[in-house]
Amino acid sequence: MVIGDYKKYLIYDEPVPYKSIALHPVRMRDWENFYSLAGVLTIDKNSPPIATVETISMSYLEYLFYAHSEELPLLSILLGLLSVVMPNTDEKIEVGYRENNAVHRAFENTEGKVVTGQNEVIKDPLLLIGGVAFDRHDFNKIREVIVEQNLLKVPNDKIDKRIRDAREDAKNLRARISGTKKQASLEDQMVSLFVSTGIPLETIYGLTIRKFIKSLERLDNKIHYEIYLSASMSGFVQFKDKSFIKHWLSDLGGSDLDELISYDSIEAKVSGGNV
Repeated sequence: MVIGDYKKYLIYDEPVPYKSIALHPVRMRDWENFYSLAGVLTIDKNSPPIATVETISMSYLEYLFYAHSEELPLLSILLGLLSVVMPNTDEKIEVGYRENNAVHRAFENTEGKVVTGQNEVIKDPLLLIGGVAFDRHDFNKIREVIVEQNLLKVPNDKIDKRIRDAREDAKNLRARISGTKKQASLEDQMVSLFVSTGIPLETIYGLTIRKFIKSLERLDNKIHYEIYLSASMSGFVQFKDKSFIKHWLSDLGGSDLDELISYDSIEAKVSGGNV
């Protein structure tokens, strides 16, 4: 099992142990491979147009088994993702199910659905890694660790989708106001970190995705802090909200609800030469 709080492993980019496996943080060199598969962990199964009474009641692993098909091979994608985050394992990674307290390997019928030996849709799905069974509860933990290790953005089921959509609209509004029409490519982001910090590109290629994202966020925060501080000390700009300037080493976290800023509130911060 995980030894203590797994988040301590995140600080030093160490693999997180869980039962018989170890989940490794992904490095920048594997960015594209990882993100081509990571969408299997970010499906918003509890919101339209996917959500139904049936899918909402399912665990995430149950949903992946349920929605898997030849056209949408979610389980194949999941197994590929697990091979990326467990690069040093020689153990076979498969899907299976438990029936009458016995563990079985799963297979697909002619329609591409995952079924049991009785040709029924699986009710108690499992991941089988090196012969060890991981159930839906184990998978929830594995998914949580992979998300945290690599800072994936997943839907927050505790917040209504309409509110989450409003949050996204607010973020897009900020981007338009700041003149950011399109995010820089991955290559340009790595070059930007190199130019700003002097960290050799070869070193950046070896960073974990988590540390790379955090480095860019912290760098952006530091630059804006210095700009706002310089502006406030010049006497040419007055800040309506004195708490607006936060030290660049302040916590960058915040609740999802903190992101819900209306157009008027954003406009008020930037119009008339005031912030």
